[in-house]
Amino acid sequence: MKHYLHIILILVLFVLSQVVASVVALVMMGVDFTAPDGLGVNLADMDSVVVGRATLVASAAVIVVMWISRLAGRKMLGVPKTLTPVAALLSALGFLLLAHGISFMTLPLGLDDFGTTDQFEGMTKDFWCVLALCIVVPMAEETVFRAGVLRKLLEAGCGKWMAIVVTAVAFGLFHGNTYQAIPAVFMGIALGWLYTKTNSIVLCLLAHIANNTMACVEMLFPQYDAYTKSIATLPCIMLGICFAYFGVRILTSVLKKVEPDDSVAMLEPSSNNE
Repeated sequence: MKHYLHIILILVLFVLSQVVASVVALVMMGVDFTAPDGLGVNLADMDSVVVGRATLVASAAVIVVMWISRLAGRKMLGVPKTLTPVAALLSALGFLLLAHGISFMTLPLGLDDFGTTDQFEGMTKDFWCVLALCIVVPMAEETVFRAGVLRKLLEAGCGKWMAIVVTAVAFGLFHGNTYQAIPAVFMGIALGWLYTKTNSIVLCLLAHIANNTMACVEMLFPQYDAYTKSIATLPCIMLGICFAYFGVRILTSVLKKVEPDDSVAMLEPSSNNE
């Protein structure tokens, strides 16, 4: 029972941080909460830089609280001794290919992002926002969902793949829109797989950072987005399958050579009394 209470606490903490970030952003924008339409501000109407900086602070706070409270485990960033720099780079490459494959396969669905992409594009013009998108937010999400929720589910005795899928679904839902949520579920499964194979969030974090950084780079080239949207449905899906296939192959080959190190394992034995 203790582990499930911890999961609830972790998710509440994450939601609270997002709410606080939104409120702070609105305050900095000078929104009058007492006005009849004070809370009716659309995401597209919010200042991207203000939102990004508020998110940076909120995400950093989540990381610190999770670490101090030990909700993220004793050794949140423990590195398996068998992990080499080459293996780390290959895992990031494999995840990038997989993530792009998923994006191509879901592109024909025409999912709505509710203005999120426009917000992110605005954030790429500010250093602190880029720091948030590429480094701090990925670290906060890996701390919450892999080092926090997934670890606690495993400690509670939940089956490995059940825990991975449940965490991935939660990870997707917390993105708040179908355009990000559906790909995030599948990417969350891959990240959970990396975590359970290494007992560490290091590879998860590297993969997540690589994905977000590449997304920011692509936003600097609007012609790339226009080109991908011009690809016909069948070729787009086939391209996505190819990317995903080679991404999984690379990740599989890397994980065969990276063994979990008990000295950095973050799992704690579950108790029948809990």
